[in-house]
Amino acid sequence: MAKLSRKLKLRLDELNLRILEILQTRGRITFPKLSEEVGLSTSPCFIRVRKLEEAQFIKGYFADVNLEMIGAHVKVLAAVMLDKHDKHHEDKFRRCIEGIPEIVSAYQVSGPYDYQLLCVCPDIAQYQEVATQLFEAGVTKLESLVILKTIKEFSGFPLRRIAEFNRRD
Repeated sequence: MAKLSRKLKLRLDELNLRILEILQTRGRITFPKLSEEVGLSTSPCFIRVRKLEEAQFIKGYFADVNLEMIGAHVKVLAAVMLDKHDKHHEDKFRRCIEGIPEIVSAYQVSGPYDYQLLCVCPDIAQYQEVATQLFEAGVTKLESLVILKTIKEFSGFPLRRIAEFNRRD
């Protein structure tokens, strides 16, 4: 049975899955080219993409910016432990990280830490300012790992594997 979106009850059939696979790596592909690759005419392909957007399978389109071209920077993985775990302190921490543009992603995790953050700063001094803001927001322990070299960049989710796994019901 095909996976259904909760919002619009859109079926994630083979054509929709193929459209998503293509768009997540080539978001600027033209509708005629996308249509050709999935074997549809342009109008039905366009309608499918709009329905995928409305059902929130597609949350947005972004440019993959080459930071090296922008300038020198440092990436830091920050493992964070909070001092208290009640709703008030969790909300305070989340508001804090939402307000720090250098924190580009954040995950609540299992294990000895509560959160894992990816920070991108122009230099280590700016990261120190980020760390100070985190401590002011209730962080009691912060382990920072400076990324020396990126081995594999994000290149899209394994959509087909996830979809096939979830169809085993």
